[in-house]
Amino acid sequence: MATALVTGGTSGIGKAFATELAERGYDLVLVARDESRLAQIAVEMREQFGVVVETLRADLAVRNDLDPIIGRLTDPQRPIEVLVNNAGFGLN
Repeated sequence: MATALVTGGTSGIGKAFATELAERGYDLVLVARDESRLAQIAVEMREQFGVVVETLRADLAVRNDLDPIIGRLTDPQRPIEVLVNNAGFGLN
């Protein structure tokens, strides 16, 4: 099955994208800052849609947090077919 990576996938528009993709049968990689929220949404998506859900805890404003996401996006053994970059924004 095809896999979609969604940043900001635990609430708001990002969660809506993730839900729609899961409903269409896409496996998911969800990226967000809140580990417990990621775990909760992953369980919901697995139970409701029967898809595989990976989670990556990351704050996209922190450079070191990007490395696992880049690694996942570029893994030739586990391709990502759809990327929804729905991360919020912040002011530093």
